[in-house]
Amino acid sequence: MGFAKSTLNLENYWDRVVEVIRASEWYNIDKPETRDGQLWECRAAMLDAIYYHPG
Repeated sequence: MGFAKSTLNLENYWDRVVEVIRASEWYNIDKPETRDGQLWECRAAMLDAIYYHPG
């Protein structure tokens, strides 16, 4: 996403993460009519699940 992880904080999270996700091509594709539609509904939460590390 173009920034150092160490510079991410609650004040800039929306601009640096959420807005970048919302502008991404993979986020804006139409919902699949197949079983993948359920995964499509959770596409942004998937990133949190991958990168979350409890303190």
